[in-house]
Formats: sequence, C-alpha cells, structure tokens
Amino acid sequence: MVVADVNIGTYAITYNMGNVTLKEPSVVAGRISSGVVPNLTVTISQLNSALAKPIPRVNKLGFPQENITAYINENEAKVILIFPKSYLAMKSGGG
Repeated sequence: MVVADVNIGTYAITYNMGNVTLKEPSVVAGRISSGVVPNLTVTISQLNSALAKPIPRVNKLGFPQENITAYINENEAKVILIFPKSYLAMKSGGG
C-alpha cells in the first residue's frame, strides 16, 4: 500500500469496481500517522474514521478529491491511497 509516495506496507483489503475496504483500518491509520507519511495534518482519530469507511475507487491516478480515494494497480498488486490536499501540508521549498 502506498500513501503520499511512501510504501507503508502490506495490508489486507477487499475491493470491487466501486470501493476499497481496508480489513484493519486502525492498523493502517496507526502506520500512516507514525511519521512515515510526512506533512500529515489530520489526527489518527480522523484518519481512522476516514479509513474505516469504504474508500471510493478511481480508475486512474489524478488529482486529489475531497475525500480519500484509492487506485488499484492489479498487475503490481498495489493499492495507492490518494489523500485530499487538506490531509497533507504543503512541502517547504514551494512544492
């Protein structure tokens, strides 16, 4: 699973054409909020709440939406979670 260009590990999910559901959202939230994803601006509670719901699946990587979305690369068995801009602080240095 990848978040903000950081591989956060391997986690169980279920998915269909419309949604991705994490089997252990609190574990994923804990890993993301442990400091591996820089510039995170939400609390672990907010993150856990967002990850506990079915996450809308997008069919291509693109611009962040208002809520977390998920892109699945089935060839690489990889899930990429795309966070809204409000979840991540802008990086210093203009980028």
